[in-house]
Amino acid sequence: MTMAQVLYVLEIADCRSISAAAARLYLSQSALSQQIRTLEGQLQFELFQHVPRRVILTPAGRDFYPKAKQLTALYQEACLLY
Repeated sequence: MTMAQVLYVLEIADCRSISAAAARLYLSQSALSQQIRTLEGQLQFELFQHVPRRVILTPAGRDFYPKAKQLTALYQEACLLY
């Protein structure tokens, strides 16, 4: 798992759209989708469920989301130390 992948999860969850998140992250939709598939493979659970015209967090994704928020806050804090 990379910090970029964690940030991607947060962006998709906040946008509720892979295409909108990809545009905000300056990535192609296919590249972003691949990163999420890779992360889900590493975690061994799905983070998002596709529903008409949007994506929503799965129950496991809802558990992961606050941890991802904490992780990014700690990462940003650590980056400010140096």
